[in-house]
Amino acid sequence: SNFTNVFGSKWETTVTDLNLVCNDAWKNTLITGSTFIGYMIGSIVGGNYSDNFGRKNAICVFSAILGILLIVHGLTPGNVWIFCVFRILESVALMMVYNF
Repeated sequence: SNFTNVFGSKWETTVTDLNLVCNDAWKNTLITGSTFIGYMIGSIVGGNYSDNFGRKNAICVFSAILGILLIVHGLTPGNVWIFCVFRILESVALMMVYNF
């Protein structure tokens, strides 16, 4: 893209990195769907985990996992499929933190 910031360097966003333009609108739908798939999986698994191991354990363990996933996701290259995989994993961990 030709977008630059105030310092003249290339402006990087998720939209520019993954090329989320009109012709590739399906990518945005895929990313949004990935989020909700992760929420569904996390709700199912998170309830069982917190019932078996306790709420405090679930909050501590999956907050740490979510933090690690977010850092690694920030360092991954701009590929829509990798983005979706991390979005699913992050959504699973997020729902497992809040599902008690």
